[in-house]
Amino acid sequence: MLDPREYNALDLAQPTDFRSMLKSGELLWGTSCRIPHEEAARVVATLPHQFCFLDAEHSPLNPTLLASLIKTIQYTSNGSMVPYVRLAPNMPDLINYVLLAGAGGIVQPHVQNAEQARQIVSLAKFPPLGNRSYPPLALFGKQTRTKPGQTVYDVWNDHAAVFAQIEDVEGVENVEEIAAVPGIDALMVGAGDLRCSMGLEVGSQDGDEPVFLAALDKIQRAADKNGLAVLGFAMTPEILERRLKLGWRAFVIHSDGSGVFKSGVHGFEDNIALAKAVGANGVNGVNGVNGVNGVNGMNGVRNGDGVHHVKKLDIEEQA
Repeated sequence: MLDPREYNALDLAQPTDFRSMLKSGELLWGTSCRIPHEEAARVVATLPHQFCFLDAEHSPLNPTLLASLIKTIQYTSNGSMVPYVRLAPNMPDLINYVLLAGAGGIVQPHVQNAEQARQIVSLAKFPPLGNRSYPPLALFGKQTRTKPGQTVYDVWNDHAAVFAQIEDVEGVENVEEIAAVPGIDALMVGAGDLRCSMGLEVGSQDGDEPVFLAALDKIQRAADKNGLAVLGFAMTPEILERRLKLGWRAFVIHSDGSGVFKSGVHGFEDNIALAKAVGANGVNGVNGVNGVNGVNGMNGVRNGDGVHHVKKLDIEEQA
């Protein structure tokens, strides 16, 4: 499995080369940090996933917190997990903030045409590839280390990936032109919004409707034609299998919030089942008032194995 640390810049303050990771042809596995707190990001960063999806579109992330989450993931994982960010619509300033913080990529939601894709590339790239403004105080000292002949601005241009998210009927109609825009490194599919745009039930964000399957196929063909990876959510084995067969190469397969929910439900159900299996069902059960550990039970004050008897055993054992 691909190791993101092999794609790190010379300092973790600079973005990991997510663009080359996407072009490697290897399958990439991601998690998502949706809980807007540094402690959640610190825990998520210890997972084995290769990248972490941060969602500024659907989570209440202001620029300061977002930058902190990016740095927490980058440094806590020691460069083994690449943070990348879905931007909030109509907030172009976020592009500069998240890339300065060290994000390995950005995702622009609801890209519907090639002109929108070109605008995102322009905002994400320093000249001559775009119009991103030079940050005078972004990095200091050893943080500015680069390979010979390379500047930190080259690192940002070369490493940070730009995703166009296709999640509207119009985006599907224009996906060939979007995928051909220079500087677009990958396509992300927003299956839920795409189904809404088509008038289909969202449900599990999947379905067998011919119009939906045709849209996914068209997106994949546009990506393949332009050498782009396709990324999206695959939170169930059934969806993952279908997307693998379609040709996707990068997957968000886990989320902190859903992970807590699922493990909590499963743990609760497993422990309830165990308690029932050993007969611990109430007042007279294993842990009931009159049970093994009850007031009058095996370890109770008045039982044959009570306090005085236990002390006698201790004395005999010491002898």
